[in-house]
Amino acid sequence: MSSSGSAMDLLRVEIEQMKADGARRAELSLHACQRLFFDVGVRPTVANVREATATGSAGDIARDIEAFWQRLRQQGQCAVEGVPAPLQRRAGELVSGLYGAALAEARGTHAAELARAEAAAQHALARQWELENEVDALRRQCAEQGARLASGSLDARRDEALHSVLAQYAEGEKAALSAQLQAAQADNGVLREQVAALQAELASRAVEYAAHLKDALASAEARVRPLLVELDSLRQRVAAADRETREAPRREFEWMQQLNQARMLAAQARQEAEQARAEAERLRQAALASRTDTGGDGRRESVPPALGHLVANLIRQGVLSRETVRPLGRALDAYIDAGMPCPQCTSDETDLAMVGQQVEFTCAACGHQSGVHATRALALVHFVGCDTALVG
Repeated sequence: MSSSGSAMDLLRVEIEQMKADGARRAELSLHACQRLFFDVGVRPTVANVREATATGSAGDIARDIEAFWQRLRQQGQCAVEGVPAPLQRRAGELVSGLYGAALAEARGTHAAELARAEAAAQHALARQWELENEVDALRRQCAEQGARLASGSLDARRDEALHSVLAQYAEGEKAALSAQLQAAQADNGVLREQVAALQAELASRAVEYAAHLKDALASAEARVRPLLVELDSLRQRVAAADRETREAPRREFEWMQQLNQARMLAAQARQEAEQARAEAERLRQAALASRTDTGGDGRRESVPPALGHLVANLIRQGVLSRETVRPLGRALDAYIDAGMPCPQCTSDETDLAMVGQQVEFTCAACGHQSGVHATRALALVHFVGCDTALVG
């Protein structure tokens, strides 16, 4: 713990010195990553690099750490003072390969393989540190041996034996590291094949799911469109029904008023008709009792004008029949003219024509006729009643 703390303190001093020399942020981050990984023995992270350099944002530091790992993979070796160059190169290749495999699997989808790759990388790093410690011990032994040789306590044969032992030990470690590297590469190949298969399956399923989703959307739209049309029609019907419901009381009230008015008018019309029939009957009885013609035209001098106009209006309204009018003769002809609407087409183009001694009503618009009759009253009765088959 104390050695790690002293290494961190030394790292901070170096960072401050680099800042004083004008070093940029990327250089500070790279130096901190190298010291943390090789000297302190910890994995560079955004937190500990930011703590060491006290500069840069999280995104910038993350890119600097990625650049450090890329550079480390490209170099493929770890420079350790006193370690033979072949051993350094093979150890660096092993660390780089194991870390590359661990990083590739960390970006995949298999957590178990990722953990195994990370464990292998940690084991390789631990093994590297052990080797470094052993190399340091051997270096110390070599130094001691050199001192003994320098003092004349050992001979050349012991020196050769020591070098032979060191060479055999290095070869054995090299073979072991090569075997571990091959195993890691084989595992990495298997994992790559699995990732490729999973990616192919994912792409196939994505296309299939997209097709299913498109078909489902089309089917749903086809089912929903008639429902929307029916819903709009139902809304219109409901709105119309609401309007009808709101208008029903008013219309019912208006119908009741119209019905009451019609009943009143019907009662009034019945009363007037009864009065007209009574008056016409009285007039007919009077005409039968005292028939006197003046100049052979059948006109009664005793018919008052008011009574003559009343009877003529009753004939126009269709109240009096020809049996009621016939006994009156020509007494009403002076009060009947052609100025009346046609009962068929309601046109005012009605004509009164003389055919010899008889008369006839004719509509010039629709051709409706009353037929030829002896008096205007009889012709008017037939014209109003549309009875052209009877001739007076």
